[in-house]
Amino acid sequence: MGSRPIKEQILIGEFPDPAQPVQTALPCYLPEAAQVSIIVQDEIGRARFNKTYHLPEGEGEIAVDLSTFTPGNYNAWVEVSSKTFIRSLTIPENGNGNSRGWLGKLFG
Repeated sequence: MGSRPIKEQILIGEFPDPAQPVQTALPCYLPEAAQVSIIVQDEIGRARFNKTYHLPEGEGEIAVDLSTFTPGNYNAWVEVSSKTFIRSLTIPENGNGNSRGWLGKLFG
């Protein structure tokens, strides 16, 4: 069994860590145009984001709107061409890893 050349493989990157609190993107490479589904689940398994994309061949990004997400840890289930990839996603307390917030900055 030989391995397939890189340009024939589906590659799903990692989310930035920590993710920006409004929107983030997951880099990917597809050897051919494909339908890509992504479901982001919170720590107790509730689906917080569910979207299907039709992406062209080559390098691309899967955009994820995080504007309604609360800070915490999430798992993204990405399905493409009958393959499933799981990627972790962390959203910090106030977007920069500092949980003091604007009141803490004002009075801190």
